[in-house]
Amino acid sequence: MNISKISKEGDLKNIFHNYLKNSAISCAGLKYEKWLWKYMENPFFIEKPAMWICAMEGKTAGFLGGIPVRLKVGSKIINAAWAVDFMTSQECRRKGIGRLLTSEANKCFDVFLSIGQTDMACSLFTKMGWENLGYIRHYIKIWDIRVLIKEKIKIAFIVN
Repeated sequence: MNISKISKEGDLKNIFHNYLKNSAISCAGLKYEKWLWKYMENPFFIEKPAMWICAMEGKTAGFLGGIPVRLKVGSKIINAAWAVDFMTSQECRRKGIGRLLTSEANKCFDVFLSIGQTDMACSLFTKMGWENLGYIRHYIKIWDIRVLIKEKIKIAFIVN
């Protein structure tokens, strides 16, 4: 088992399609271009793309993507990332791939965060010593309902 380097565009497309096929969550509507921007072309990357791929016998066995952010803790700015698009191919589960990917990703940031993961990912994170912060409240205030309606139902007669 090893963490792979991306060597060409074809590798990325194979990894993307493998992710779609093996993800434990629905990826309906996820487009390659958006996925590519998120991990390879995002202008916010601090040093290099936040993408970890585990290969076994020349095939993608697992993938973990991270969205880098900077957090202010007191007066200090730290490098952090959100764990997203975490996947282990079905035939490779329970072989330590998720642990390997998470360990490698953790080395790259001061803080590695996750929200909204699957039960499998939550179980792994807990076993690796991550803290469950419990329920996180979230709020929304809609300032202009016409914006949401226009996007959702695409009615032409709604004007700003």
